[in-house]
Amino acid sequence: MKEILTADQMPYTPGEVVEVNTRDKKLNKLMRDTIVELKNIIREKNLDGLTACQIGINERIMVLKFGDNELQSYINPVVTSMDGFCLNRETCINLNDGKTYLVPRNQKIVMVYETPLGAIQQATFVGKAAHVVQHLIWHMDGLFIDEVGLELPDDWDTLSDEDQEEILKEYYESIDIAKAQINDEINNSEEALKLKNAIEFEQAVNKGEIKLRNEKFKIISTSEEKEENIDESNSVQEGNESTGE
Repeated sequence: MKEILTADQMPYTPGEVVEVNTRDKKLNKLMRDTIVELKNIIREKNLDGLTACQIGINERIMVLKFGDNELQSYINPVVTSMDGFCLNRETCINLNDGKTYLVPRNQKIVMVYETPLGAIQQATFVGKAAHVVQHLIWHMDGLFIDEVGLELPDDWDTLSDEDQEEILKEYYESIDIAKAQINDEINNSEEALKLKNAIEFEQAVNKGEIKLRNEKFKIISTSEEKEENIDESNSVQEGNESTGE
């Protein structure tokens, strides 16, 4: 059985998209073996979920546990919508630091994914399941909670409400500063700005904020296009003659 890697052993590049519908028997076997391995580790260590990259296989495969022993596999998952902001307390098995972090999460997400047989499906996750999915997708994107989250002091639960609020205020401010710096970098890069606009447009469509119209287009052959241009040219000439120009 494979071991769960520490953070410094894990790949920091986004996991590769898995080619599900392939006739390559080796790739199919690798995907099946990876899923079996993930399920075995989840059962042995009583985990809520695990991704392939956490055991050294840099592909977008994850397995979640529901209830006591229901395991579900997700290939190439993509979050298409999210709702409800919260700060969630999380630890990470790959960090091995025993620390707890407050991490920004969404309470509800909708995800599109492929099954191991190649069918495309959609699932909605709420509460803890949504938090686990977001945590795992971060791993597949090469991101760890200690890079974004707020490390909680050991005496966090004994601090007064005022002290906790002061720490959270500083954390929010640090997020705003980091966000502003990232936006500046994006706005100064033509390619990054195009990507940002495309993502925002796609999210708006998914949320129903933008509705696409169905337009019918006529495909014109080269010969038809030439005839149409001649007709337009004749119409312009006739119009000019009629106005005395």
